[in-house]
Amino acid sequence: VQPRPNLLGDSPPGDLAAFRRWWGEEPALAPSGALRIAPRGDAGAQVMILVPQPEEGDRTMLLEGPQGRLLAAMLRAMGLDEGAVYIASALPAFTPMADLAALAKAGWDD
Repeated sequence: VQPRPNLLGDSPPGDLAAFRRWWGEEPALAPSGALRIAPRGDAGAQVMILVPQPEEGDRTMLLEGPQGRLLAAMLRAMGLDEGAVYIASALPAFTPMADLAALAKAGWDD
């Protein structure tokens, strides 16, 4: 049995800004050359939406494609301003055929 990798390292990010930097820069979190898509929204948002991964076509913003349009319509229907929502993904880059259970066992759930 291989030990779980320590993806957060010996000095994990201490606040949201540090976490976002780590999320965008840590080599172990995305395949080489994969386009990472940062979370969006304010730290004090009323609601957080967490999705498994960015959409395949995301380039400049998380959920900028069809899933994002559906989410925006749902938020409007609930009377929530999209600016009051923090939107993040469990994976920093689109990962075809991602095995989320295996990734969790490999330390990603930390």
